[in-house]
Amino acid sequence: MPAARALRQVARLGAGIGDDAPLDAGELRALRRAALTPAEAQVLDLVAKGLNNRAIAERLGKSEKTVRNQLSVIFDKLGVESRAQAIVLALGA
Repeated sequence: MPAARALRQVARLGAGIGDDAPLDAGELRALRRAALTPAEAQVLDLVAKGLNNRAIAERLGKSEKTVRNQLSVIFDKLGVESRAQAIVLALGA
């Protein structure tokens, strides 16, 4: 996952931490979440609230296809394969 690796390196450089220092799970979740655009974060928040794609699309004034595509990008950025895994990250971050 290139985006997460890049964010990790930037965070470590900014904090003065060497590459060999491990990040804890919370730090990694926060970095992955930070990789999302504001629109993607908004979609993820609505997923975490239990809304389906149609409800998210209606709430945000988007098409269901756009929401589906955004979720694919979100899953990729978060390094997850399912809606449930994305929710776990969203609630834990």
